[in-house]
Amino acid sequence: MRTSDGISKLIESRWQIAAAACILILFILFAYITLPLLDGIVMGIIFAYIARPTKKILDRYSPRLAPYIATLVIVVPVLIVLGLGTMEILNRVSWVLQNRDQFTTALLSALNSLDIPEPFYSELEDSIRHFSDSTIAFLEALPILEYLKGLALLLLNLMLSVIICFYLLSDGKRLVDKMVDACPDIMKDKFKKFLVEFDSILSAIFIGSAYTSIIISMLSLAIFYIFGVPDPLLMTLLMFLAAIIPVIAGWMILIPLSIQRYFTNGPADAAIFLLVSIAVIYIPPEIILRPYIIGLKSDIHPLLIILAFVGGGLAGGIAGFFVSPVLLGALIAAYRVYASGREMKALSD
Repeated sequence: MRTSDGISKLIESRWQIAAAACILILFILFAYITLPLLDGIVMGIIFAYIARPTKKILDRYSPRLAPYIATLVIVVPVLIVLGLGTMEILNRVSWVLQNRDQFTTALLSALNSLDIPEPFYSELEDSIRHFSDSTIAFLEALPILEYLKGLALLLLNLMLSVIICFYLLSDGKRLVDKMVDACPDIMKDKFKKFLVEFDSILSAIFIGSAYTSIIISMLSLAIFYIFGVPDPLLMTLLMFLAAIIPVIAGWMILIPLSIQRYFTNGPADAAIFLLVSIAVIYIPPEIILRPYIIGLKSDIHPLLIILAFVGGGLAGGIAGFFVSPVLLGALIAAYRVYASGREMKALSD
């Protein structure tokens, strides 16, 4: 009787192993080629999750037009906010480049109002002059080609995000069905359960974060206009981007604005601005709305969500903010499917 060991099985399966290795290599090459478009791909997936509840409502009335309307209703306002904020940032940078002396003088004037002792003031003044001169010189030295390349890539990613959002809304179910069909028969049931769990977790994370960010940006714009905050559109964009990160990032905008108002309008105005901002912008969306939306469907502890967003952003930039929660969702979904399988096996035994 012929016996077979592990080496013999590997030799018998050499063509299957070679085919799997080729597929893996092709996948890695494809991922490397599409890496510059990662931001657009990730944003498109997020937009699709945000627009899906609207699309489900519209399906009752016009299934053919639902993906178009949902994409326009959800994606276009977000892109308008990002576009206006980006234009405001570019205008600020352009003004600094054209008025470098006035910019440095304004920084020194703000420093002088702090009544810092003379030895420390001289050191800070030299540091500010050196920092402003070197930063502005660096911006001026950047070639126009790099500006154009970055702008073109940004526009390409934005267009790609809209296209991906639309096709996921209109044809996402068939894409999922194709993925299930490609799965081996022995794993299909578990893979379907994994996709259901994974989809539920991602929906909760992205919808909770996106809706909270939109609400925070709208409330911020109203508060900034009421209090006469300079450059309200720019500040609103920063609040929108900061609100994507749960709990902590909004303070990075509100506290510096409060400090600026302390030196320009006095402590009472700064205290009122900070208290109103906390009561209107921060507490309702961050403490109540976001945990409710995320926890309602995902049942994930908020601390894990915070770590995923912050760690992903530090490791991978803009795309990392969202890729890391996706990986967290995949791990949790896989664990839940595994735990469910163990429970069913224990009950059957």
